[in-house]
Amino acid sequence: MDDIILKNKKIGMLSLLRALSNVVIGYITAYLMIIFVIGAFFYHEIIEFPYDDFMFVPFLIMLFSILARSIFNKWIDKTYYINWEQWSINYAVLGLNLKKAESIIAILKEFKEEFSGDIKRILGLKEGWDTPKSSTYEKKTIILGLIYLSKLKLILKEVFEKDLPSPELFPGSSRGIEFEWGGEGEIDFQVSFPALSLNHLISIYGYDKNTEKELLIDCKMFEIDKKLTSWLNQALTRWCGCGDEILISGNLCETCLFLENENKKEMIKDGKKV
Repeated sequence: MDDIILKNKKIGMLSLLRALSNVVIGYITAYLMIIFVIGAFFYHEIIEFPYDDFMFVPFLIMLFSILARSIFNKWIDKTYYINWEQWSINYAVLGLNLKKAESIIAILKEFKEEFSGDIKRILGLKEGWDTPKSSTYEKKTIILGLIYLSKLKLILKEVFEKDLPSPELFPGSSRGIEFEWGGEGEIDFQVSFPALSLNHLISIYGYDKNTEKELLIDCKMFEIDKKLTSWLNQALTRWCGCGDEILISGNLCETCLFLENENKKEMIKDGKKV
């Protein structure tokens, strides 16, 4: 059984409420429409009811129905939680809608598998592991950090069609954690995630070796700053020999990749080795 899921703590009761609300709102809408039609017809026979002046009423009734359903369904959706084993967080706190929360979970599952060794190593650290003041780490901090990373990865993919490379995970100061990108790559990038408190800020530093542009910002918990995504979009952009942007995967732009594939087809057709 998967241990990272999107669940509703009272899913049975709330599903029943959702069904009942749809029935009640439907009956109220139908009742109001019938009352309007009968009343309009009755008064028209007696005092020549001015239909044209009240044609907006059915539209108001329909608007009431749509808004009532929308408000109630949004309230129910906010009762869903991202659940990781015995720990959970309301997805609305992350600034997500239900659809994006499902996408976040898919990325989170990949991160959990990828960082399983690092998570076990960090959680296994004892008091004084580095210095006499070194503390232990809580699983919640790592989970929140990975959720933030998943949200950042999702936004980069959806908005800029960029794939955020996987970082290295390290224990940080004050029981926080560090995500670091660097080594022989073209960018130096670091996300310092604080311990537990939602009131603390996430510190982010980046340096693009190609453009020599630096990034130094503090973000609120689960806030994806536009300066951050803009900097990452530029830092992660690679260029083909023809001057166009390279695709997410591969070393060629879309045009050059197409020409290369066509050339391979011609070679195969002529019986040449590719």
